[in-house]
Amino acid sequence: MGGNQEPMTPPPASPPPMAPAPAAPSAMSNMLAALSMGELAMLAGGAAIVLLDVVLWVVSGYSFSHVIVAGAALAVALIVLRSRLTAGLATNYRALLTVIAIVIAVMGARNLALDVLNLGRSSGIGLSAIYLLGLLVVTGGAAAMAYGGWLIWRGNR
Repeated sequence: MGGNQEPMTPPPASPPPMAPAPAAPSAMSNMLAALSMGELAMLAGGAAIVLLDVVLWVVSGYSFSHVIVAGAALAVALIVLRSRLTAGLATNYRALLTVIAIVIAVMGARNLALDVLNLGRSSGIGLSAIYLLGLLVVTGGAAAMAYGGWLIWRGNR
């Protein structure tokens, strides 16, 4: 055997497979990340009130205070469309949310007091599951919106 043979070298190792690229964040996650704790509380409470009102109205015809539902819908719309507000609304954004939270808190307390009074009477409302669900969600949503409005008024981020 000849003397000019080179020793066999192993083929070069292939590079390790690349890790998949992380998914790009969605527009919704970017919007939620930009919200303050007060805005998140108002958004969650308002969305719960509006969604429950729509569902209960369709299923059973039961609805609660239109002022609470309108205020909740207005707050949700302001928060979701925050980046697209006109200059006048954007300037008064915190004040608008604070006023909506005050109205929701007062109307929610009134609604809770009337519901508790009606529970004690034999007016035919009774303790139906739909009635109690509405009572709990509206009271909880109004409390969350009032707390969120208080945080926004204080200027907490």
